[in-house]
Amino acid sequence: MPRANTGASDLRTASSFLAYFALVWWIWASQVAYNTRFRTRDWIHRIFSGTQFIIFCAMATFTSNFDIFQGIIRKEVPAPVGPVDFQLNNTSFDSVFSLNLREAQLPVINDKGIAVTMGCSRLLLFLQYLIVFTTAPSHPKSLRLHLITLLLSSITYFASIAFIGDHPSETSSILKICFWFAPMMLEIISHFAIARIKDHEYNSKSVAKRSATLFIVVLGEGLNQITGSFKYVVGAVGFTGRGLVIMLSAGVIIIGELSLYCRHNWRVDRCGPRRTLLWFFSHYLLMASLILTLQAVRYLLSFANLYSAITTLLAMADDIADKTYFGSVKSVTAGMFPDAENAFIDLGLPFDSFIGIVNTVLANPLNGTARTHLAQTLIYVASVTFNEFDAFPSPGSPLFNQTQTFLEAPFVDPNSVFTLLGDLITSRLQSAFWFWGVAGGSLIILASMSLMLRKPADKYETIGIIARFVFGAAFLGLTGLTVGHNVPYFANAASATTHLVVTRKPWNVASAAWV
Repeated sequence: MPRANTGASDLRTASSFLAYFALVWWIWASQVAYNTRFRTRDWIHRIFSGTQFIIFCAMATFTSNFDIFQGIIRKEVPAPVGPVDFQLNNTSFDSVFSLNLREAQLPVINDKGIAVTMGCSRLLLFLQYLIVFTTAPSHPKSLRLHLITLLLSSITYFASIAFIGDHPSETSSILKICFWFAPMMLEIISHFAIARIKDHEYNSKSVAKRSATLFIVVLGEGLNQITGSFKYVVGAVGFTGRGLVIMLSAGVIIIGELSLYCRHNWRVDRCGPRRTLLWFFSHYLLMASLILTLQAVRYLLSFANLYSAITTLLAMADDIADKTYFGSVKSVTAGMFPDAENAFIDLGLPFDSFIGIVNTVLANPLNGTARTHLAQTLIYVASVTFNEFDAFPSPGSPLFNQTQTFLEAPFVDPNSVFTLLGDLITSRLQSAFWFWGVAGGSLIILASMSLMLRKPADKYETIGIIARFVFGAAFLGLTGLTVGHNVPYFANAASATTHLVVTRKPWNVASAAWV
């Protein structure tokens, strides 16, 4: 079984991540806004802290297959196999994974669970403000406004369950999104409305300390994700010195993000309350762009070495063609292709068996069965290579189903093998397109947050901020290279048998090592 491909790997999953992260981040940010003003070291608040931890654990429960567009954009998934349809006389190993009833129900379960958890988090914060309200010498308007907005938020989140239902429609799914994020905006507005009320101002030093802690945690988790992908690289087929350089470049990105944040985002004691609040809430944009940048780095790091492995296999195909179709050789041996043989050994595949399949086709080029076997073998080898780098499409995805159908079909069009191979490559290369956008966005957000705090102290600081804006805009401009990314990866995939040509724009750019 292939390892599941998780994370923000395309626009849809990235959008779902941003929506989910906004909910989790607001649970944390709204609690920090309370703690910096009213939290005391007593048993009541310790109990609330433990309960808040349970809330975060509950949110983590509903991350699997979360899709913010559930019910709006229909996702192509195989029909779930129920107990009535399931045949016990099919006892093959693959049939164990056919009972995907839970997989089909997960998006709806996630939506309901998130709605309940968010409603409970708002009630928990409501109780904390209520205790302060009832014990305060006077009842300031700020507390009343917090109580009203939090009560409305909790009611709205619980009410959204009615729109989700068991089979959400497009209209109900849109209403669900409105019911999830409108209360969040209302709460944010209420914080700005009462930011300057005396005795309830936000402690800027405490806000900065907690924000820096979250930034380091997110950066550390991103580093963990990137270094975790190294185990699929070192010792694998296609690993070269260039891969080592790319690893070091990933480390430079991590250190650079940390240095840029620490350079200008710590002097918040000179800011007004609303400016401090704006700086604090802007961390969502920074954290989201940072996480997506690190995700893209992780995917691109894996792709750099995966591409070397695939290139080795394609070079073997070109070499076979040169020696047979365009030469005098009527059969081939394993010794003719030492690089490919080493690649097969690294993958744990018998190269002699593959050479036997090639010779069968060479002996009878018009034999459809032999050509089908060769085409399926090539895709099988490519699939093993992708799985070796934890890059194979996730089970149930359209590309996963397409590959499975190709490998199990009694007859396939040999000319379609390179089209499918190109689709497998592009599925992993999509991250190159949004890497430029989120990386540039993170630089612009860092520069903007520096200006939120104060004016530049000197000309050197001014130059540094301007440089971030310039380089951030340049990265955003590189997203123009993604125009035409719906074209096939190989320009001549439908007609060529060998010597494939990568579509010059945009795939040739996206797969370049400098990215």
